[in-house]
Amino acid sequence: MPRIVVVDGFTLNPGDLDWQPIAAPGDLTIHDRTPPDLVLDRARNADIILTNKIPSSPPPTSSRSTARSPRKPQAWSTPHGSPP
Repeated sequence: MPRIVVVDGFTLNPGDLDWQPIAAPGDLTIHDRTPPDLVLDRARNADIILTNKIPSSPPPTSSRSTARSPRKPQAWSTPHGSPP
């Protein structure tokens, strides 16, 4: 059963929608609002994360050691066409 986490449920559903269709395939946890510094903690171990307005990474001034910037894919060029 997948673990589904909604990190900003209020902006996704301010009260006029039914969460049941989203909850049906798994274990649903809804957080109405999540400050940016708690996004990683609340999303940890989730199989599915639903968000609307929460940034996907902490601001550059964050001191969190677990935060990582997205990396661009690297193209490898070797005589055999595989990574060194």
